[in-house]
Amino acid sequence: MPLFLLIMKGSKSINLHFKNVYLNYYGKWLTYLDKRRQRLEKINGRQKPKTVISTSATTNPEAAPISKNKENIKLQTSVSDVTIGLIPINLKSKAQLVLQKGNIEMTFFDSHIAIQSSINSIAVLLIDDVNNTLSTEEYKRYKNWVSMNTGHTIFTLTSKLKALGYVNAGSISTLMFNMTINNETYLEQHKVLNKNEYDANGLFNDFAKLDLNNTSQYLPIIDIRIGSDLLNVELCADSTQCLLQLFKDLKQPILFSFNEKYKPTTKENK
Repeated sequence: MPLFLLIMKGSKSINLHFKNVYLNYYGKWLTYLDKRRQRLEKINGRQKPKTVISTSATTNPEAAPISKNKENIKLQTSVSDVTIGLIPINLKSKAQLVLQKGNIEMTFFDSHIAIQSSINSIAVLLIDDVNNTLSTEEYKRYKNWVSMNTGHTIFTLTSKLKALGYVNAGSISTLMFNMTINNETYLEQHKVLNKNEYDANGLFNDFAKLDLNNTSQYLPIIDIRIGSDLLNVELCADSTQCLLQLFKDLKQPILFSFNEKYKPTTKENK
């Protein structure tokens, strides 16, 4: 039976718990959101603004001070036996992520958002055509046959998906995922590079001067760090092709025109 539990400790601390929950991600969501954004921009008579990082805070770091005394909002989520389905846009394949147990903590600061998570025992299952999965009646007959002939019952999420027709594509024993999303004010106050090295649009002029090994020289807008203890991959040629194509089809592909792709004209021959 699915379980959803919400616990609020004051107005700044929220605890969520999911157990035996089945979720789906549809690649068409991104296409719908993008079309909706373009429609709103057309109605408002404006285009998508360019992201410009100002350098004025470099000379005056106290221009927009960050409040350190303000209480931060914390969202803690725990999951147990949760299945996430990945449904592509055009393909008939489908992947299932089975999360046995995990914890996700999100903290909302004034300057950035910090996400820390640790998930144990992740199984990845794959099917090339969802039309080949067993129906409810077929699954019940197969489950009864297994119980009568082997004495074992199908009770885990992984075994149920395998009985429906999915194949095991891999597993991860422990996954650590940390992500930090910085806002523009925080980036402005911690900018180390000289402001003369940026053009009018806030873009870096000379990437040769950017030392990627020196992390103190710059701060990314989104910082993602992923670590795992044990990664087990069980793929053949067909399942590898199916999995790669599924990941590619989780979002609408970006199409380029002939001029954008091959650039037949340059500034010199215009």
